[in-house]
Amino acid sequence: LHELGHALRFIGFRGGEFEHDDEKRSVAERNISISPGALLMTVTRRLRANTTLFLGCVFACGIAVAGRPSPTISVCEALAKIDRYRGRIVAMRGWLNINWRHGVVYLSEEEDETPCPKLPGPRAEWPGWVLVTWPTDDLPDGPASFTASPGETWARLYYHVKRSDVGISVVAVIEGELRSRPGIQIKLIEGLGRQGNGYGRQGNFPAQLVIKRIVKIEPPIKVY
Repeated sequence: LHELGHALRFIGFRGGEFEHDDEKRSVAERNISISPGALLMTVTRRLRANTTLFLGCVFACGIAVAGRPSPTISVCEALAKIDRYRGRIVAMRGWLNINWRHGVVYLSEEEDETPCPKLPGPRAEWPGWVLVTWPTDDLPDGPASFTASPGETWARLYYHVKRSDVGISVVAVIEGELRSRPGIQIKLIEGLGRQGNGYGRQGNFPAQLVIKRIVKIEPPIKVY
């Protein structure tokens, strides 16, 4: 795939609505390598002869593309220890929510978006959400030092998104740079929902994960 702005642009979101041009979303040739290990190396060599089978195995088995392993943390762990993880490359596990109706992609701790328990101090009112963005987005805290490619998994997710009324959700592990400015405050305002000085249109995300790659997804994919 060509380098496409962010997740919503990749899955067809332009000017407030989705386009349905399947040719623009065809999967291009990619160089994919597998994490070290003799067994995986052997599987890789045999499957590369059949690209379709190889990519299907990457998706179904949750094999990560090559790279130094990052610490895997939950959304709530990231928010509870934000000073520790701020600016670091982490692998975050949670519910990946792609909501095209509201034009947002984010990770939540729980499927029902239950707030994180026992966050310290002013973070007690933070929701258990982390905004997911691409490095080519207009990032409020400055540009990313890396690039990313949507890859086969985003194409597979889009297949379900374009058939949904609202969007989809699925458990996923996403690797990226975790960002969160000091002093973020988010309040629950009656009639308006959560608002603050964080990330997203209403500032209601306490942190932002700038995506490098999707490590894996854990089906089933829930369509709404």
